[in-house]
Amino acid sequence: MNLHVQIGATYKKKYAVRLLALSLTVLAMVLLAVTVFKFSTDVVVDKTAAMELLNAREDFIKPEPVERRAFFLLVFSLPLLLVVSYHVSKRAVAMLPDGLFHKLLKPLDLLVGISILILSYLWLCSDNYFLAMGSTNVLSLMVVALMTCGFYLTAIKTKVHSTKVANYIFVSIEMIIMLLVLASTVFNLRAVTDDVMYIVHFNAIFHAMSQVFLGKELLVDLPHQYGLYPHILEPIFRITGLSVLTFTLLMGGLCIATFWSILKVLKALTFDRGIACLGVITLFYYSYIFRMSQNPDPYFQYYPIRTVFPALSIYLVYRYFKERSKACSALLSVLGSVALLWNFETGFVVFAAWLMLLVIDRVSRREYAAIPRDISAGLFILILVVSLFSAALYFRYGHLPDYGSFFMFQRIFYNYGFFMLPMEPFHPWNLVALIYVMGLLHTIEALYSRNDSVKARVVAYLSLLGIGLFAYYQGRSHNEVLLLVSWPAAMLLTIFMDALLASIKSHGRLIEKFLFAGVLGLVFFSLVSLPKGFQATYPGKNGIAARMRSLTSNETTPVMGRIDMVKRRIVKGEEVLILSYLSGLYYLESETTNPLRLPGPVEMLLKSDYRMTADYLEKRCPTLVIDRVFLESELKEDGAIQNILRRKFAGIAVSPDSQLLIFRRVTQ
Repeated sequence: MNLHVQIGATYKKKYAVRLLALSLTVLAMVLLAVTVFKFSTDVVVDKTAAMELLNAREDFIKPEPVERRAFFLLVFSLPLLLVVSYHVSKRAVAMLPDGLFHKLLKPLDLLVGISILILSYLWLCSDNYFLAMGSTNVLSLMVVALMTCGFYLTAIKTKVHSTKVANYIFVSIEMIIMLLVLASTVFNLRAVTDDVMYIVHFNAIFHAMSQVFLGKELLVDLPHQYGLYPHILEPIFRITGLSVLTFTLLMGGLCIATFWSILKVLKALTFDRGIACLGVITLFYYSYIFRMSQNPDPYFQYYPIRTVFPALSIYLVYRYFKERSKACSALLSVLGSVALLWNFETGFVVFAAWLMLLVIDRVSRREYAAIPRDISAGLFILILVVSLFSAALYFRYGHLPDYGSFFMFQRIFYNYGFFMLPMEPFHPWNLVALIYVMGLLHTIEALYSRNDSVKARVVAYLSLLGIGLFAYYQGRSHNEVLLLVSWPAAMLLTIFMDALLASIKSHGRLIEKFLFAGVLGLVFFSLVSLPKGFQATYPGKNGIAARMRSLTSNETTPVMGRIDMVKRRIVKGEEVLILSYLSGLYYLESETTNPLRLPGPVEMLLKSDYRMTADYLEKRCPTLVIDRVFLESELKEDGAIQNILRRKFAGIAVSPDSQLLIFRRVTQ
């Protein structure tokens, strides 16, 4: 047997092992999940405790104890299932006679091809959401088909991995993405309206930032569900000043840092620049533009609050395994520690995934004695970072943060099921999960073969990171959330596509060509849909065009009229209760702070928040600023606040648009 034939036979056996191991793992996971649900039918979901605690309608409370149990059981058992499946598959394929193996290979390829077609059709039909917003007219689909065929025929024939033209195209795509991100995130005070994107999403993060800037301490003076990022950003705003414009500029800069990190890693780990370009466009379309095409809301809660540290960590992981620098390793531990303080949900995933990756690397290199040292060093850096951060806050405010309340909102959402949605058993999320399983299978194979390449380690980290971030979707299983958490899967898919193309050039197997062409269709669908998606974000009163015009406008908006009234009626530096869904703006512009230990109005989820508010209004509150939206909200159906206002207060000012009211106490 000549060398070429021998290499081909070895590759085919590796392919069979991977396919069999993947199939066994998925089958075991399905059986495990079915077993959990089958034997958990007696679980009683009691909403009593949640209803006593939360100020919410009962239909907002949707605990998922069985689903959560199944999810964590599958996540923690997945490495063991993969190891066992891979070991069994490797031995089974090795025991097959060569003649029988080659006879079985073609039917196996046919079975895989048919399975991919059927499952892809069923997955896409299970939820049309991910295709409905794209360019689905006949001309667009013809363009997709022609581009797929053209790129496919070009890609499998060319022997050139990278050209100057392809590099220029990649750099151009980088620049376009950065400009689009900046255009979609930056706005000033004149752009703010009473739309949901401002009164719910923007104010939820800006309220805490304004209070910290004005001298309040998080976890002491007010809780906040998105983490302690305001304290980390405060030194920057001490230099630049805090305003809507400087805040959104910084958010836009952090979003650019997120995508820059992703692009640099994909560029470094892919040989074919065409695949890299297409992968980047697909990731950007589905994780960013697709959502904004329905509502041009930058949604800073996720981009960049929940993405910047995971993305930066991926780049640093790549640099570490390329250089094996101790300084880079320490920097990653510092980054993970700061990420925990910045936003706990994603920070914990970053820190845990980094420690697990160190363990994987040591196991691969058979350096078992170094594992406890690596973990201890990481935990030491975490304790050091948290201690220094706590000491800085103590010297600044005279109080240590109440870290017990750091997890209050996690308990509300995850334990009590507030605003949660159940997962559909058959849904496009299956594809995302399958990519992560494939990534971990690649990691297991690398451990067996002692492959400690940079690409193998980054694939392992992306898989661990992606599974951790996926927990957000498990809790609130909304299609938009799936798009937000799936960007690591898009990176993995790009890396796998690049490897698949290299394999096609070497071996040219039919099933690989079939799979490659199929994924290309989805990729080019993203490419054709991207202009339509961005165009949808442009018009409208809250669209990107309106926000960009506001940067040069001198118009006085209704919100600015309300701010002017507050500044004229409220004494600068005074503690005043502002119950408004734009409270962050009113506090910042009037330079006042909240006298109560309350979060922003959007985050007032507890009945105790409203009892505290009512008690303060009843007994001590001298001045109240309140907007009609808050006053008439369905969450205050008992009328307690309105009743107190009628008995104890008199109105002294109304904004020009009659939306914001100021009351003074008239009785003691």
